[in-house]
Amino acid sequence: MTDLLIRNADAVVTMNAARAEVAGADVHVRDGVIRAIGVGLAVPGAEVIEAKGCVVTPGLVNTHHHLYQTLTRAVPGGQDALLFGWLKTLYPIWSRFGPEEMFTSAQVGLAELALSGCTMTSDHLYLDLLFLLFGGFFLAADFGLDRRQLPLRHREVGRFLDGD
Repeated sequence: MTDLLIRNADAVVTMNAARAEVAGADVHVRDGVIRAIGVGLAVPGAEVIEAKGCVVTPGLVNTHHHLYQTLTRAVPGGQDALLFGWLKTLYPIWSRFGPEEMFTSAQVGLAELALSGCTMTSDHLYLDLLFLLFGGFFLAADFGLDRRQLPLRHREVGRFLDGD
């Protein structure tokens, strides 16, 4: 059993039925589940994160993302294009992506998501079966961070196009 106490947050946004925001609050988390929110919580033996100056909010969930597209977000030929013009511009670029480009693109995309409050994403990567099989997904470890510094969960959703 792992206890975590987020202590002394300037505000905790609860998202309960009353949409309560608790000032100067603590959050007790046990095994990844919020057990209590309140002021002055005591949890002996818990790992403590000091949250003074912070607002604690529930994480956002992104249910549809294409992380490999992060590196081609601002390609001029794709800007302001309709769907098929956009695809005609970007598919030739994506066709040259290998594991390193996908890895880098996903790292940047995951960092952007985490910095914007997203704590879980579902990635639709269908360009490269080998990347799905051998590339793995890296999350905080590959950023050289403790997992609590980049608390993002990721789920790959592969869809393989058969050319039809």
